[in-house]
Amino acid sequence: MQKLIKMLYVAPLPIDLNNLDGVQKKIIAQTEAYTKKGIFVTIITYSNGFINLIEVSTKKVSILSKAINKIDVIVYARKIIDDFDVFYIRYPLSDLYFIRLLNKIKQKHKKIIVEIPTYPYDKEGNETIRRKITHFIDKIYRNRLKKYVDRIVTFTGENEIFGIETIKTINGFDFSKVTPSITPCHTNECINLIAVSAMYRVHGYDRLIKGIINYKRKEGKRNIVLHLVGEGDFIDYYKQLVLDGHITDNVIFHGKVFGEKLYKLYENIAIGVNSLAIHRQDLEKES
Repeated sequence: MQKLIKMLYVAPLPIDLNNLDGVQKKIIAQTEAYTKKGIFVTIITYSNGFINLIEVSTKKVSILSKAINKIDVIVYARKIIDDFDVFYIRYPLSDLYFIRLLNKIKQKHKKIIVEIPTYPYDKEGNETIRRKITHFIDKIYRNRLKKYVDRIVTFTGENEIFGIETIKTINGFDFSKVTPSITPCHTNECINLIAVSAMYRVHGYDRLIKGIINYKRKEGKRNIVLHLVGEGDFIDYYKQLVLDGHITDNVIFHGKVFGEKLYKLYENIAIGVNSLAIHRQDLEKES
């Protein structure tokens, strides 16, 4: 009889099963795909001030300990290494805590797979002093990864990252959980666009907002309405651009929206807008 493989998915970011954002949905979709292949997957994460263990097959959530950030998750994961065979880790950037976790896992002769969601990432969110310090520390420690990590999962075409062989894949999404809209879009008088994201610099919606401002100044005939869904570092900048450009009727800020309310927003939307400024992060393509 084949042995049941037990995987710990280390997700050093908040996950709320009741209000999943884009990244969290991808993580859940990944783990459910592994479960369908006969792997018993448990996610270690944190939310609402506590470290949680989520059994993917049953959605059972166990509260383990208090937590305020990703370091608490990484430190706690060291305590439960013996319970798992394989470790799949969403890359939190390297530091002393992360290297210690990898070292302890490897001492137990366990397999380690690290997913790097964005590569290259050195310019990702690098607008703050805190983020610049985090990246500086990462550059000091990441060269040690090849001592411990068996494979790096990437959504790029890279064969090797940090001297470690990659597994090339695509950014996962569970289409079975989405019902396509069949509502016809009428665009003769108004074109509705929607962008749903965490509103980082790389999304580049400022370029689109400035385009709408320019279109209005040139007396474009059709009404353009952009729906921005989400919160993040650049949302205040976008709001100021809209005010300065006198297009408050053309850009609607919805904040964070989930579930059925989000699907309802998609009705009568003609165009979905993806990232428009990946070049700001030295990226040439995305998944």
